Amino acid sequence: MIWHIFKKDLRLVWHMVTAVALIGWLYTITNYHNDHTVSNPWRMDTLLMIVQILASTLLVVSVVQLDALPGVRQDWLIRPINRRDLLLAKLLFVLLMVQGPIFAADVAVALADGFPAGQALLTSLLRSINYFTFFLAPTLAFASITGSFTETIVAVVASAAAFFGLMQMINIQFPWHWRVVGTNDVFWVVELCVLAILAAGVAAVLMVQYFMRRTTAARWMTASISLLLVVANFMPWQPVFAIQQRLSRDPGVASAVRLEFQPSLGRYREPSGTRTFYQRHGREEGIVLHIPIAITGLPTDSVLRTDLMTARVTGPDGKTADLGFGNARSVWSEDSAIAGDRPDYPLYVGAAAFGRFRDQTLRLDIESSLTLLRLNDTRAIEALDGQQTIAELGRCQSNVNRSGTAVHVDCLQAGTTPPCTTFTLEHAANGTRNPPVVRCEGDYDPFFMQILPDALKRVNVQVFFRDPAERFHLPVDGSQLRESRVVMRLYRPEAHFTRHVVIPHFRLSDWLPL
Repeated sequence: MIWHIFKKDLRLVWHMVTAVALIGWLYTITNYHNDHTVSNPWRMDTLLMIVQILASTLLVVSVVQLDALPGVRQDWLIRPINRRDLLLAKLLFVLLMVQGPIFAADVAVALADGFPAGQALLTSLLRSINYFTFFLAPTLAFASITGSFTETIVAVVASAAAFFGLMQMINIQFPWHWRVVGTNDVFWVVELCVLAILAAGVAAVLMVQYFMRRTTAARWMTASISLLLVVANFMPWQPVFAIQQRLSRDPGVASAVRLEFQPSLGRYREPSGTRTFYQRHGREEGIVLHIPIAITGLPTDSVLRTDLMTARVTGPDGKTADLGFGNARSVWSEDSAIAGDRPDYPLYVGAAAFGRFRDQTLRLDIESSLTLLRLNDTRAIEALDGQQTIAELGRCQSNVNRSGTAVHVDCLQAGTTPPCTTFTLEHAANGTRNPPVVRCEGDYDPFFMQILPDALKRVNVQVFFRDPAERFHLPVDGSQLRESRVVMRLYRPEAHFTRHVVIPHFRLSDWLPL
């Protein structure tokens, strides 16, 4: 009976299936064209991605509504048809006719880009699981609790408005460090939690609706799961980072790393000559203090990344209060030297807290959540018309950009990419180097979790050999590109840990930038 229901649905909506598949393949061809051209990219990939998601959603809703669950006047109830067969038929249709073309397109592109069949299949399968769990399965469950296509669309729009409205309200009302996980490299923990909630919630709603036909109960379950998803997006930092710590490859490698307050460096001088404020939701909400904290004990060829820094003050009366937070900062140690002019840590202090504690002598406790990355591999690619296959970065190529100011390095990878990489233009004959370009914006995710845009990750870097503003001259310029190469140093996370700095006597006003 499952196959009969599947064929019946296909005969009724084959035109929609064809349209959705064509949109998906057009989107895939557009991405492939943009990945392999510099002179004339097609500027419609984002639009096609949105259209593909909407078209897939409409197709799933249409298939479910062919045999709607609410009510007692449906044809499948009169026959009758086994409820398990009906559910499995709908799942089979979504997997084959909606997810199937997306999976096939991902595999085809990965193979066309030269990746091995096993790697192409694995990354495409992981992406399909994520896409199905995040988009298609919730749509299937949502459509099962509505009685008509129009009712589904109205409910989806209303639910989306309520969901994002609640998210925005929480963003405004809650302190920033409560939601810092969403902008950090450990966000994969939240993503995994969201996907698990979605998978369990969809399964529960489908079971209740298809096997018991208790629409009211299923709708309340849907509302509860949606609320739980909102809460999951605002997971506190401590448990999320604790999970990341448990996954450290070599925790002992960071045992010698120390952070120490270094007041002898004096106050920070703003390069622009004006004091820096930070804003949230368009409003000026505080000031940026720069705390001089020296770092020692870094191993050679390593990166110390500050994932989050939080500060707490204690007054003479023993009462404590959260002062502010610091965002991501990276310190590089190459050839036994720590890079950087001053070891200043930016601390974002809210306007209310700054006004309250400005001239008080307080105890300042700084807690830093850190990640130590070690050099994993060093590879090089010719500066002009270079092509190189690198295990961690995938298939890379290099060309001069259209403005003639930089070597443009493009890498396509079917899988995860290193969270931190440096790209340095080097003259091969005499070893002269330009300052490195740092790309440190990846994730610490232990496996491929990408949902959009497809099953490939892209690394695009501009390695300058000429200053566009003609303010200074670089050691390796355009005349030396034929004898030059781009050296790529790839870093891998080894240890996730925390460090505390205690400053017994601290006044905020003493550390205002000059």
